[in-house]
Amino acid sequence: MSTPSHPKRLRLLLGLIQAGVGLSAILGGAQLVSDPTGAGAALPLEWLQGSPFSDYLIPGLLLLVAVGLGTSLAAGATWLGFRRAGLLAMAAGLVLVVFILTEVWMVGWRTLLQPLFLVLGLLILALGLAAHRQTLPAAPRPEPFPSAEHGGPHRGAVADAVRPSNPPGRPA
Repeated sequence: MSTPSHPKRLRLLLGLIQAGVGLSAILGGAQLVSDPTGAGAALPLEWLQGSPFSDYLIPGLLLLVAVGLGTSLAAGATWLGFRRAGLLAMAAGLVLVVFILTEVWMVGWRTLLQPLFLVLGLLILALGLAAHRQTLPAAPRPEPFPSAEHGGPHRGAVADAVRPSNPPGRPA
């Protein structure tokens, strides 16, 4: 998938994805915090066997705060056009990817939401990178090195190291 080249379209797409992920994570995390048994979310406690968690309270808090609030804040920064919004988006995408991969490592692939949100996290990362690149200033074109035959002044550390500061025949 190619990323939109127009900055406003890119910000809109990125912001919509971030807002959707953020809202989903806030709602899901709040549900797990309010009912750590996971029954309300149809998540059996047996899925946590072998993990460091006895219930869904800590995973719910991480989902609510790190993924939900973090991604929502990144969405706001994206829509408001903050200069560092692309970096925030990349951070939010990385947090989501790490959260999902850690979840899969601890409990395995259990629902279709896991691969969906893994792909969304990678998409947020990619779009965040594209948005960040659009905010970078254009790279300056290097000045050609003036040669001694054209009488140009020497520039740069390499030229200073190669060319003596007081050439023969010049007064000190």
